[in-house]
Amino acid sequence: MYKDFDSLFGRIIARFVSWELFDEEEVVLAGLALKMIANSSQIVNLCQQRNIKSLISIYTTDHMITSAKVVITETFFIITKNIGLRKLFLWRDLLQILMQNSLRIIDEQ
Repeated sequence: MYKDFDSLFGRIIARFVSWELFDEEEVVLAGLALKMIANSSQIVNLCQQRNIKSLISIYTTDHMITSAKVVITETFFIITKNIGLRKLFLWRDLLQILMQNSLRIIDEQ
């Protein structure tokens, strides 16, 4: 089961990282798949630190398309709704990254 998750998650990440190579529809479907994972029992695998770090690296990339950043933000929101996983998910580095990104968005406006 875990290998299946890694394979699927890798394909989702590939759509976000190389978004220029894929149709917009494929990137949108990858985002929907990510949110489905976050709303399923696979959320535990998604919350593994290496997977969250992959999402954070995409989230903090300057040239990333906005739709991918929005989907990742929505996924983070879904994870934080799970009280049992909230402490695993919200570590100091992640909070700083989210705050910096929020401030950057405000500055750009």
